[in-house]
Amino acid sequence: MIGIGVSEIMVIFYLIILVGVWILILFWVYRDAVRRYPHGSMKPVLWFVTVFFLHLLGLVLYILLRPEKIEER
Repeated sequence: MIGIGVSEIMVIFYLIILVGVWILILFWVYRDAVRRYPHGSMKPVLWFVTVFFLHLLGLVLYILLRPEKIEER
């Protein structure tokens, strides 16, 4: 019988933490883009999808290309 050892449990634990951090990053990108772009713009959704599919590269692109000034509401 093959059991799950401590090392397998630790790997699963770290993967769950990484996925949680990634979800938090995705939500941060979306919320930050909503604040920085005019109301009604599709850019927050596009940035969310970009970061979702391109992962770290998408996040770096967003940070480099996002507008400096936050739009007034």
